Amino acid sequence: MSNPGPNIYSPEEERPDYAPSDSSEDEDFDGDGDGLGDDPAFELAPTVMPMLEAMNRRIAGGEDSMPSGSLRRDGLHYKFIPWWTTPDVVLGSHRRPALVPGDDNPSTYAHFEVANKIRRFGIDERAPPDNPGRSLLTPISDAYIDVTEAPDWVEDWQHFTFGGYTAEELKAQGAFDPGMNFSDPAHDSLQGELHTLLERDKWMQPNFEGRPELDPYLHYIIPGTPEVPRQIGRYDLRNNDVLWDAMQPALRLASKVLFSNPPFWQAIQDLYTRRPVDHRLVPGVLEEGVSLTSVWLEVDEDKMYPEARDLRRSNFDAAGITAFVLDRLLHIGFASFSTTYDADGVSGLTRVMPGSDFSSPSPSVVNVLLSPEMVWPLLVPEYSAAEKIAPQAEEGFAFENSFDSGWPKLLTEPPPTMIGRQTAIPVTAYSRFFGESFWTAGGPFDKYGHQALRISTHQWEGNPLKSQYKFYYTRQKDVARAFGSRRVFLWMAAVGHLLRKANQYALADYLSAKTNETAEGSVMRKRLHYEKKTWPRNDALLFRHIAEIRRLLIPARGLLETYRRAKAGQNYADAPTMEAALLAYVEQARLIIIEASEIQRRLGIEVQYLQYLVFGILKQDNETRVELRRYMDIIRFRIQSVLIRMADETIDAALVWVFQQFSDEILPDIPLDLNTILHQRASRVTFMGVELMSTFPSTRQQLSGLAEVITLCIDVADDGDLGSLPLDRFNLLVDGAGLRAMRTKQRDLGRLAFRDALHLRPGSPEMKIVLAWNGALLKQKELAQAANGEQRAAIRAELVGDILRAVGHVGQAGEN
Repeated sequence: MSNPGPNIYSPEEERPDYAPSDSSEDEDFDGDGDGLGDDPAFELAPTVMPMLEAMNRRIAGGEDSMPSGSLRRDGLHYKFIPWWTTPDVVLGSHRRPALVPGDDNPSTYAHFEVANKIRRFGIDERAPPDNPGRSLLTPISDAYIDVTEAPDWVEDWQHFTFGGYTAEELKAQGAFDPGMNFSDPAHDSLQGELHTLLERDKWMQPNFEGRPELDPYLHYIIPGTPEVPRQIGRYDLRNNDVLWDAMQPALRLASKVLFSNPPFWQAIQDLYTRRPVDHRLVPGVLEEGVSLTSVWLEVDEDKMYPEARDLRRSNFDAAGITAFVLDRLLHIGFASFSTTYDADGVSGLTRVMPGSDFSSPSPSVVNVLLSPEMVWPLLVPEYSAAEKIAPQAEEGFAFENSFDSGWPKLLTEPPPTMIGRQTAIPVTAYSRFFGESFWTAGGPFDKYGHQALRISTHQWEGNPLKSQYKFYYTRQKDVARAFGSRRVFLWMAAVGHLLRKANQYALADYLSAKTNETAEGSVMRKRLHYEKKTWPRNDALLFRHIAEIRRLLIPARGLLETYRRAKAGQNYADAPTMEAALLAYVEQARLIIIEASEIQRRLGIEVQYLQYLVFGILKQDNETRVELRRYMDIIRFRIQSVLIRMADETIDAALVWVFQQFSDEILPDIPLDLNTILHQRASRVTFMGVELMSTFPSTRQQLSGLAEVITLCIDVADDGDLGSLPLDRFNLLVDGAGLRAMRTKQRDLGRLAFRDALHLRPGSPEMKIVLAWNGALLKQKELAQAANGEQRAAIRAELVGDILRAVGHVGQAGEN
């Protein structure tokens, strides 16, 4: 077996320049002055407020009510029960678990397989009582004997609710099956003491809780069964033994992580890891003497604050003082964020509550607050281990809406990516953390340290994981320019909020997506200009692992030769035994395979991410695609000159040389005794190596295939158009349906929105909004084709007038 070849990179090649070859400037201009009218006659309040008031009259209790639960007054105190954690609250406009006796026939998938039929997924008020999948979130194959009987919009609804997945896909990925069979943590429960920051005396509910209406006591009711009595209690971990016992697995896991002292935990406690942020990265002018602070994993005296440097040189124990203060000031408790903080869906919050001064009877405290909805499933006796281990066990309540669409708020250089990625994680990927065997000698944490806590979003147990991607960046001014009016855009944002308030999420998301599409061409160019700035950071992460493999290979050759000499019985000074030499080489091979696995993981993410980015370009119109051609060329350069070459070097070093050498020469000499460290380490190398051999070549082929697709698509025909999209060759790494999924995602949302629109009451605020918004989208197409400024102004006036008439504000329409 030959040694791997020499390093294929020269120093200058390891930091490629991604500046466009045909452009000397960034072209990151705004162009704010063109085509935007103020439309002073178009006032937001008269068009929006009447619809808001009408909705408030129709929605129970009006805008100031708390529809997220049951609020009651008991003497001087208010009590609140989150609405989907109690059977006493039945609100037809909300989704909830099917817990009350009247919830007949919720679906086979919703039943717990015991006599009392505790339901877990809930029902949808709009589903017919005889529908076998009344939650509308049940996998089709589990709800229907004949899958063709399922309404065609049900999976559209699931696709929307679960952020791009259907229930069937989530179940196949292992993320959505409460009946899945894996070891109950009780059989391998975590041992050891709780971390001092999580001990019971740290948990406290505020003294003022219960008196104000917006800070009520938080209660729960768990339905009873013939075997288990009904539970009624308060979310107060210090005084509620049932809740304290239910949270022990979670508290012990958090303690294990804290006791392991992860690098980031060390860094945030240490004053000496703080550095001032470079002023070039600060988006604005700060006051004199003020700077933004960043946290780093490593300490660098040359870059830290001068005052911190002086303290460090005086041997001041900054981390020790931080731990002492945190132990004194930390308070943990529960809060209902949907009422107290008006942020429905928030699962936790950390805040500092300042006191007057250090001598104040009310000192500063660090307040960590948890949502009771996250804890409630732990209290239900009939829920399975899979449900209790899941981060959010009640899948029946699953509206996670994101409204952020501006520039990232992280000040980093290179900046963060503009493409968001979400992956549904299999429950078994994190259930293993709850077993003591994960943490003990010989377990994954003992072998791999904090690396073992990382959850792969690329694949799990040899199976690929499907991810969902989306573009973050859509700038408001670009969309406003497409409609020729800032006020029209602000009106759309306001009425989109009203649609969500009325639970018309699909309509709001669909109309917002169609609105953002109007500026897609210019926005895509800005995204790409910004995105290429992130690649040097991503490349550096990959090069770091390549460099580590190169470093590990040097002693690996010597260790292999030492083993061969020991096996041949050659004696010399300090010669190790054959077993010791074998163990040393196996350990070195294991470290190399670990680095190769990380490279493969990152390359797998890169190929999916780049395919999504390329698809974002190719779906534009021909004129825009021609303008973006140079970015396709840059992407191809990165794939061929960086990613593929790194993949080839890794395959050559880790697979062709190390693992093949290990399989052919080392593995036959491994002892059969399963309890030896040598056998355990060799088994791990074998498992990881086989996994790499089965997946790495396909990842490399996907990179090569994407480069070929780009080549086909950037060739300009005689008529000036770019090549057509080769659909048969454009497959995501996960599966061949990836492109189809991206192409149909908005179509599915459109079908769902159309279905919801058909159920709107004529003359309702929601119907007025949909008609006005859709009319504006149609008129925008005329606006985009306007021949001159005069024609554009006339069409814009018609657009505003159409909106005003549609919402019933006729007087203002006439004035306009």
